[in-house]
Amino acid sequence: MIVWGMLRVMSCSNKRQQELPHSCVKVTWLHGDEFVLILENLTYLKDDEIVALKVIAELNVPFQLSENDCVQIGEGIGISPYPRHGSTPEKLIDNADTALYRAKGNGRSCFGYFSPTGNEQ
Repeated sequence: MIVWGMLRVMSCSNKRQQELPHSCVKVTWLHGDEFVLILENLTYLKDDEIVALKVIAELNVPFQLSENDCVQIGEGIGISPYPRHGSTPEKLIDNADTALYRAKGNGRSCFGYFSPTGNEQ
């Protein structure tokens, strides 16, 4: 069942969240197979990129759902920094979602930044 599988993956993700940098304040489910990571107190401009690469590396490790079931996730990440790409949570999530779908166009296990022109890095 898909819901059960997602709950197991979320449970494993919560355990793996402890491996993320301390700047990762919260991981929460948004909808479907999408999650939001809230980062704060980033010191350097590319700290969000470092976190994205760590998340990708961690999620590339297969999840053991049960004794006989193992899954591997192919993820994409969209990045939308505050306040440059929005001043409200809704705007930041919308912009990160746009960046996510453009990043997914480049394949699995990648990330992209939101860009109003559509040319993220």
